[in-house]
Amino acid sequence: MNVGVLLFEDFETLDVFGPVEILGRLKDFYTITFYSLYGGLIKNSHNVSILTEKLERADKRVEIFLIPGGLGTRKEVDNVLLIDKIKQIEYNWIENKDNDSFSVS
Repeated sequence: MNVGVLLFEDFETLDVFGPVEILGRLKDFYTITFYSLYGGLIKNSHNVSILTEKLERADKRVEIFLIPGGLGTRKEVDNVLLIDKIKQIEYNWIENKDNDSFSVS
């Protein structure tokens, strides 16, 4: 399964790397990709940089989408572009699942 992890400036380290640690141990089952709105380096709350892909690339690939919490979310809740992109990913995921279900029946 493809796991997408959304990162943004000042994301909470444990909220991301707790689940990534668990899923990362199951390499035969999960592939993890980090995304951010524009791609590139994103710094967490401990000033550690992580390389990300552009969020638009997650549209059809991601089967599990992790959005961490933390103080960094306070700025992002008003980021209309980011929220719209998350909604689009959700819509595409639901649409893909509905189409899969429909084609099976």
